[in-house]
This record gives sequence, C-alpha cells and structure tokens, in this order.
Amino acid sequence: MILRCTGRLLKILGNQELAEAEPSGDDWYANLVWLDGRKWVLLVHAATLFPIYVPDVRANELRPIAPFVSAHIEDALRRETLPPDTFGPLDPNEVRVAKTASKSIVASMNDMQQQARHRLRYFGSLDPSDANALNRELRHTPYGARDYAFPIELAAQQAAKLHP
Repeated sequence: MILRCTGRLLKILGNQELAEAEPSGDDWYANLVWLDGRKWVLLVHAATLFPIYVPDVRANELRPIAPFVSAHIEDALRRETLPPDTFGPLDPNEVRVAKTASKSIVASMNDMQQQARHRLRYFGSLDPSDANALNRELRHTPYGARDYAFPIELAAQQAAKLHP
C-alpha cells in the first residue's frame, strides 16, 4: 500500500524514505489536521474518498506510521461492516510512504476538514468520541472529485467486486 502524506505529516514523521510510485486508486492519503486544539489524522482512500478521522494523535503514535494506518483502516471497515480486504491487504510491512500526487484528492480532504470545522463550530467542541459520528457523516457525503458519489457506496462496490 502507498500512503501519500502531506508535507505537514511528513515533517512529523521525520526522516522517511519516500517511495517513488505512480499514483493509483489503491493509494491512501494522509494529513495532520488541528481540530479543537488537538492533532487529528485524516486518512482518505484515493479511489473512493473513504475518509477516516483519527482523533487526539500524538507524534510518537505515528512512528512508525504503517501499524497506525493499518489498524485504523481495519477498524473503520469493521465499523462499516465491510470486509477487511475491501481496499486490499492491510499488512503494515507493505506500507510505503510517498508524497501526495493528486490535487483533487487533497482538495477533497480540505473539504472534509472544512466540514469537520463546521461541525466543531456547530457543536462547540469535537470530543474524540465524536470521531465515529464525523466519519459516518463524511462517508455519507458526496464529493465532486468522484462525480458526487458517496464514499461508503464506492467502498461497498469495491468490496462487492472482491466478494461477489
């Protein structure tokens, strides 16, 4: 799996050997986001824009990043009752870090951040327990980068191809 990180997250990760790989729909994108005075990580699958917000992250949890990412993807799939291999194998030993490669995916991630900030303004705070509700909301929101399809539906279609 290729994990395409923003510059902000790469800085936190420290000296990482960056993979050179052509962009793919199988890639994951990751960004470090400040919400309500806390660090959150936003993970987004390239082909489906399936988002995963992880609250209250500390830098030491991100080093190494592979187990962190694999565990949170697996947890998100379980919560949505999708097969664990919906997005391919989740072997932490196979995660390679690279720079972002798609402006449209990064723009969609920025939209997701704005939606999270709007939720923060509306509710007054974002408790880490709100992450599940936020993730569910974002997965049921259509994004222009995928012709206004819902990420949860695109993920379900991908799972159905693997498990007819």
